[in-house]
Amino acid sequence: MKSVSKRAIGSAVAGALLAPLAVIGAAQSASATSYGSCAYPYVCIYNNNTTSGSWSAEYQDQTSYFQYVSPRTPFSVVNTRNQDSVEIQYTAFGNSFTACVSPNGQMYSSTIGSPTITGLRINVGDHC
Repeated sequence: MKSVSKRAIGSAVAGALLAPLAVIGAAQSASATSYGSCAYPYVCIYNNNTTSGSWSAEYQDQTSYFQYVSPRTPFSVVNTRNQDSVEIQYTAFGNSFTACVSPNGQMYSSTIGSPTITGLRINVGDHC
């Protein structure tokens, strides 16, 4: 009998500990939103200075390094992620730069001249 009651207590404790996680998961998915043709939780790159039409590339994985992006000018970036920022790597005038796109934010290459995007990194958290 002791093992049955220990198992029952263990199940009750595990259920009590996991219950708050179910509520958190439900709350996070309730705030998920897409933007145009870019679905949550992606970062989409468009081949123009607007976010209209279809995206040309989408990314979802958080990495500690810049992921390769097929170079393009002009470009725009949409970040549909609710809590993660995106660092954009680009070249302009022979130099390499980075820019930050906040959670649920957008960036247009026309706002920073005529750059060529070369990479992106999805960061954990809302800071670059």
